[in-house]
Amino acid sequence: MARAIVAVALGAVFTIAAGCSYSPRFVSGVTQCADSPPLCPGGFVCDTAAGVCVISGGGNDAGTDTTTSDVPADRVADTGSNSDAPVDNGAGDVHPGDAGTDASCTNIVSSPDNCGVCGHSCGGGMCMLGVCQPMTLAGVTAATSISVDATQIYFTTDTKILACPKSGCVLQPTQLDDMGTTGYSTWAVNVTNGNLFFMSAPTQAGTEHDDLFECPLAGCPSPPAIIGVAMPYGVDYLGNAGNDVYWSDDQVNKTFRRACPANTGSAVQCDPMVTVLNESIGPHLLAGSGGTEFYFVDAAGLQKCPYAGCPGTPPVPTPTLLTSMVPTGVVNYGGLLYLQFGDAMHTLNGAIRTCNPVDCDTQTPKNFIANRDPITALTVDAQGVYWLEDAVIYSCPRTGCVGGPRMLASGLVPITTSGFNAHPIVTDDAFVYWIQDATGTVKRIAK
Repeated sequence: MARAIVAVALGAVFTIAAGCSYSPRFVSGVTQCADSPPLCPGGFVCDTAAGVCVISGGGNDAGTDTTTSDVPADRVADTGSNSDAPVDNGAGDVHPGDAGTDASCTNIVSSPDNCGVCGHSCGGGMCMLGVCQPMTLAGVTAATSISVDATQIYFTTDTKILACPKSGCVLQPTQLDDMGTTGYSTWAVNVTNGNLFFMSAPTQAGTEHDDLFECPLAGCPSPPAIIGVAMPYGVDYLGNAGNDVYWSDDQVNKTFRRACPANTGSAVQCDPMVTVLNESIGPHLLAGSGGTEFYFVDAAGLQKCPYAGCPGTPPVPTPTLLTSMVPTGVVNYGGLLYLQFGDAMHTLNGAIRTCNPVDCDTQTPKNFIANRDPITALTVDAQGVYWLEDAVIYSCPRTGCVGGPRMLASGLVPITTSGFNAHPIVTDDAFVYWIQDATGTVKRIAK
């Protein structure tokens, strides 16, 4: 079934950055030349025949470099030797990327290890005018949805689930599952609590029946285990909160939950399915709180129910109305509910509002940022709040947007695909990740 996903195209923070993009690490014979000058980092020249950067005065040594390993660049401790990741440290054509050559932190303008401030690494990306630039993750292609954990990025492509180091793949991606040549597309991958979840449909004759699957991080059994089964046509994967997994089914007009142990990836170890609402909640409109209560949005506004749910018609117990405002998304993080507003037709102003989960600040959410274009996706983590707004990804600290938001990337490209990207913006402690365009290229930028 066709579903729309959001992909984000690179938009340079500064005009001079437009068109400049490099591979995750600057490796002679591997790093691709940029589309416009400078074609290669300092100390390298472009081999126009091969389309890659090579050491100035040297040849293409692709395949001969044994000094690096396929480890995320942001997690490698640089010893000051045997590094082939150059940076401009202000001393001419040197091989920066080498913390040893920039130990004094004399250049925060273009050093990717000290970008804008000493110790701020771009994690393999370039630094221009003290600002880290987006970088393309090598080997992560044709992605329709993405998720990350401490070490890897997971992505769906066609009928497969694949994984690479978070800095990109030098070798082939690791295949975790393939629904087969007669199977259906995969989408909405989500790695959380040590388990892998995704949407697809089992091989079957006739009408497609979309189900929710769960697997171990090491890879799926064949066939993968179904945790949420369609009754009869398809389910919407709503998300996770601790051990809890939520999904809805608009054919039977219900919303369900199962509790699945961490780090198992085994559906047989999950608790039995529980009906928590006698209505089908749409994607991004439900947020759990890990065993105490959950929050959802319907035509009445933002409401909450105890953990056991509010099943029945009418619902018992009656859901607690938190606000009659009707947000287009809700996120629960750090003791606050974050609400996104705005619609594609621009009939409503875009905004992000917050409130406590007890009474939503007496049913009056506070403005986090207002008078914006429609907010179409929202992610919150310990470092900040991130959102899509028409053609741009923005961020602000959780403390607020004093001085205005930071633009991370621009060029929003809505495309139609068989996959539904449940998480258009994905973050970890150091980076923000997104799908760039219809080709499924994945980019990241240092926070």
